[in-house]
This record gives sequence, C-alpha cells and structure tokens, in this order.
Amino acid sequence: MTHTNEQLLLDFYAAFERLDGHAMGAAYASNAHFSDPVFPDLNGAQVPAMWSMLCARSTGISLDVSGVQADESSGRSVWVARYRFGPGQRPIVNKVTSTFAFADGRITDEQDAFDFKAWAVMALGDKARMLGWTPLVSRAVQAQAAKGLAEYMAKH
Repeated sequence: MTHTNEQLLLDFYAAFERLDGHAMGAAYASNAHFSDPVFPDLNGAQVPAMWSMLCARSTGISLDVSGVQADESSGRSVWVARYRFGPGQRPIVNKVTSTFAFADGRITDEQDAFDFKAWAVMALGDKARMLGWTPLVSRAVQAQAAKGLAEYMAKH
C-alpha cells in the first residue's frame, strides 16, 4: 500500500507535469525549506512561489519520475526533466535526485541535487562551457534566479 507521503510526492510530480504551481506549493508546510544548485536557500513562502514562477514561465515540461519512496518522516525520488530554457529556448535534460522531510502530511524540507555544470552548458551554451565550472557562473545564475523570484513574489 502506498504511504500517504509517497502519494503526496506522486501528486506533486503530476502537478509539476501539468505546470500547476499552485498544487505543487500546496504540498509544502508553511515553514518549508528548499535547496538546489540554482536556489540554494529558500524558506517559507519563497518555496511555493518558486514553483509557481517556474510553472508560469514554462511552455511545457516532460518528467520521467522514478524511485519515489516515502515514509512518515522522509522520502526520495529521481526525476529527469525535459524542457526548454531562456530566450533561445535551449533544450534541457536535467537529472535530479531529491530528498524530502515531512511533517503533518506536508513537505518540510526538499534538497534537490543535479550536475550544475551540465545544466549550465545546456542552458547558457558556450559561455558556460568555458566558465561553467567556476563559482562565478553559479553565483551569477543564483543571483539572477533570486532576483527573478523576488520580482515574481512582489507582483503576485
């Protein structure tokens, strides 16, 4: 039988594929924490806002989700996202490993890991190919992402 937190994750990824940021955000506790190489430290309202922003800006996504496991307190999954990014609509294929913590039927912490250098090369092209391994590129991407999220949250 599927644990309720495992079902929460399955519903979360189904909402992601539908680009339903509101439903994705509803999976999180109000004090949730999120981290990945682009958004390294989001808290509270920033977490659902990030998903709403990403869904609103996307023209489509394809997900291959596997290894979804969850119990009362923790969970994990592996997923591959295929989408287009940026003004040039560069094709992205990003493999992500996610770990979760749960409380009271909601996600309280999500840590997503992926190969930032590989993502940067797909997303940014030659500039990242030459500099993608440097902290300069990751800091610039993180700063741009934070600015975009702050602007999105101010409007919504």
